[in-house]
Amino acid sequence: MRCPDHPDRLVAGRCGVCGRHFCDGCLDEGALGDPVCGTCAPSLARRAATVPEPRRSRLPLLLIGAVLLASAGLTALLLLPDHRPPPAPDDGEAAWRDAWRALEETGLALELYRLREQRYPDRLEELVPDDLAALPRDPYARGGAPLRYGETSGEPVSRLVWSLGPDRLDQGGAPFDALARRGDLVYPLR
Repeated sequence: MRCPDHPDRLVAGRCGVCGRHFCDGCLDEGALGDPVCGTCAPSLARRAATVPEPRRSRLPLLLIGAVLLASAGLTALLLLPDHRPPPAPDDGEAAWRDAWRALEETGLALELYRLREQRYPDRLEELVPDDLAALPRDPYARGGAPLRYGETSGEPVSRLVWSLGPDRLDQGGAPFDALARRGDLVYPLR
């Protein structure tokens, strides 16, 4: 039997849609893999393109992504030392900013000294002139006294640099309590 579209060719099969005979030149695959004639193939392709794919839930992927981001963020936060200053009191913002700048400058100089000498210095004066040009002054201390420096009492022993803070009283490195508005501005060293 000969193909109706190509009389010089023999029939290879029947269309799974319309039942029409076709040759190898007319053969196309339908959506389910059935042989389809060249006439039915374009309409099946259009119909397959308009049928939406079933929606898959993205919730498991979102949950996994959220857990990974949260764990990465927490890990990064745990690895970084916490040297953030507490919020500034309403008054004296310039003194607050100057105190934290002096604390950070001194803290970094102490770390440089520790890296070079394999220990922290006994006094802040040992930082001058190699690590600091001059000792930074505490803006809250009367008479422009320098920042305070000492060891912590807990285990393991570490060092602290502190400013008197807005209450202008030396609490020996006790951290500033924003609610009570008491305490020292503290820069801990590890």
